[in-house]
Amino acid sequence: MYEGNFNAFIVASLLFLLIAVYTGRSISSVKEYFHRTGDIDWFLSLSAANITLGTGVVYYLSSSGRFGWLMLLSPLMVLTGYLLFARLLTKRQNLQSSTEGNFLKWIDAQIVPLPDSRFRRVSFFPTLSLVLTFILILAYEIYASATIFSQILFKASDSQTTIFLAALIAVITMIYALWGGVVAVLKTDRIQIIGVVAVIFLLIYATFVKVSDPAYQFSATLLPNSSEIFWGVSAAICGAIATQFYSLLNWGAVSNFPTGHCPSKTLRATGISTFILLGALVLVGLYAGGGHAGVSFKSLVDAPFLASPGMLTYALVAGMVCIVFSTADSLMIQITMFTYDNLLGRNSMSDTTSLPSVRNLRLLALGTFTLALSAVIVFIATQQDLLYLLFAVAGGIIVYAPFMFIALVIAKNPKALSALEGLPSFGFFALFLLAFAANIGALIFKPELTAMVVTLSFVVASMGAFLLYKRTQV
Repeated sequence: MYEGNFNAFIVASLLFLLIAVYTGRSISSVKEYFHRTGDIDWFLSLSAANITLGTGVVYYLSSSGRFGWLMLLSPLMVLTGYLLFARLLTKRQNLQSSTEGNFLKWIDAQIVPLPDSRFRRVSFFPTLSLVLTFILILAYEIYASATIFSQILFKASDSQTTIFLAALIAVITMIYALWGGVVAVLKTDRIQIIGVVAVIFLLIYATFVKVSDPAYQFSATLLPNSSEIFWGVSAAICGAIATQFYSLLNWGAVSNFPTGHCPSKTLRATGISTFILLGALVLVGLYAGGGHAGVSFKSLVDAPFLASPGMLTYALVAGMVCIVFSTADSLMIQITMFTYDNLLGRNSMSDTTSLPSVRNLRLLALGTFTLALSAVIVFIATQQDLLYLLFAVAGGIIVYAPFMFIALVIAKNPKALSALEGLPSFGFFALFLLAFAANIGALIFKPELTAMVVTLSFVVASMGAFLLYKRTQV
């Protein structure tokens, strides 16, 4: 064990636990647990949450080395998605005074009369898909984080150290997110964004050390020269631009800003900051990978940090802790909020009930967290490639990006939103299940095919969304 590294991990984790426990004491209602307004807070929170260990560091280090310079299109598409999203919200004044918990719930509120059956409401099936996917992404983040931490906390990492760290990260995340709610998320993100930026600068330094080796050779691919590269880059582009519309549209962009206030300026700033940070990760992956099959985190940090641990090494570990919790906490809150609002039919924006209800919320979140831990065990047992595992668990949900985009486009005429209920909503859910099943099948038999499944799923969903849009214009 690298004792100093492990101590840095524990100290940083305990710091966030203390903040969560302290802030959680002031939460007295459901609304306070889920919602908090503020431009700067949400800018820092969204920027920090976009740079994760699994879907950020591992993803870009691995994919950039494999797929070459075209991976720069991925952070560019993230920026494009934010700018497009901000532009559409500017034109949707009716959303800026929403008292609903999230965008899907707002759609239901515009449909009169609201269907008696919860299954016929627009929000139900997309929410069910989001919750299932976010649980798997949370599990993926815990698994990927445990895999990376086992390499820098233990001199000889194996499946047992990975399981130990996965359990430790899971317990800390559970207590931290369940107790502190969104208040703890935003307060800790002020610190975590510093750790996120520090890690990226330290990885840039590690890359400089690596390329300074006289034996180092760089030969990154400029254009796709194989089907694997083409489909990998295509999946990265689809996922990057889609994220804003199936996630951010619900989380924070509608219900967590002051009534009548448009969050477009904050979203544009977040898009720019995220583009810069993710772009830096792509460049690290390109140069550190040397144009080969990606670079492992351990091989990148071994010489400059692990060979002779010191203050920079401890700063790297503490920064990585910041990255882990900046994502895991927001995922926990999203899963619980979507379940509470859209699946159970409550309203977190107007619910000012007292402490017993908050305790029930924490029990609800604990149940979803248990499901995530079950998925972590499966991931550890199967030992899948982290890049293709991410495509498999998160690829299905991108079919909802075109659906959400069209919903936002036609939101200027709330009466037209009734066209989304019933069969269209169920149709996209069926497409989600098909895409998810195809991704799991590809992961088992030929993991490289997951990227192709992700891309084709997005194309089919876009065609379906276009037909749905034409239907609303008749």
